Amino acid sequence: MKCRYCGDVYSENVIDLHEGRCPERPKEKELKISDLNAEPAIELANKTDDIDKIIAWLAEESQGKDRKTVIDALETKMKELEGEE
Repeated sequence: MKCRYCGDVYSENVIDLHEGRCPERPKEKELKISDLNAEPAIELANKTDDIDKIIAWLAEESQGKDRKTVIDALETKMKELEGEE
């Protein structure tokens, strides 16, 4: 069977495994903090240890919905990750 992403040919019993890991497979949609309601957005911020994501989400939120509770959570997490708290 032929991979729908890269065109390589694999047997029927491994094609699904390959397609799940194929380097040509389109990337998942990047999660946007503005797509979430405030409570799940805050929970996600609290669970994230990637400061680059926190900074990106803070910029997105500040330019988008501008929810104070979400911005406060993101700023608190950013300070925590920077070692200020």
